[in-house]
Amino acid sequence: MKSHPELDRLHARIRACTLCKAILPPESKPLFQGNGNARIVVISQAPSRLANQLRKKWADNLSGKTLRAWFGVPDDIFWDENIFYLTALGKCYPGKGTGGDRLPPPICAQTWLEKELLLLQPSLIVTVGGRSFSWFFPDKEYDASMNAKTLLWNGLQVLALPHPSGANNRWKSQNKERLECIIGELRRRTKMIVKAALDS
Repeated sequence: MKSHPELDRLHARIRACTLCKAILPPESKPLFQGNGNARIVVISQAPSRLANQLRKKWADNLSGKTLRAWFGVPDDIFWDENIFYLTALGKCYPGKGTGGDRLPPPICAQTWLEKELLLLQPSLIVTVGGRSFSWFFPDKEYDASMNAKTLLWNGLQVLALPHPSGANNRWKSQNKERLECIIGELRRRTKMIVKAALDS
């Protein structure tokens, strides 16, 4: 595997970041997984409370289990840092708000996310949920863009997913055929990328 010293230096800066320290829960620490060899980047809004506790992205039993099933790969592949890079708009758990987790401070994505992506140059970026999608495409309609087709951002392919949370079950039940189509395309692309990574 190739070394990626510039990305390693960026990771060290992210882990040492204190930009939002004053407004985050004291237990929150930057959480992301993956290295410079990863070909699929998964971007959510922010880590959950449980993911922060376990120090593992998408390790919660509900949303995480659903998302991992959508990709159609074993968990050891999903958490293989040479294949998947798991990050978010907000690197730290933002704490609870009145209707769920609070939104991550915008300065986090403004400071770090584009730097990560341009160093990684992945084969596929997968956005999870509307806020993640809108960071890339603020002028596009999120719901219409969940159509199993990729969009281009800075020359990189982006595929939009709904959020796997149970809070999104109504949308998922009302859009079963569309969701099946999206998952089918996600699995097709994932299978191709994972095979190339394992064969290299």
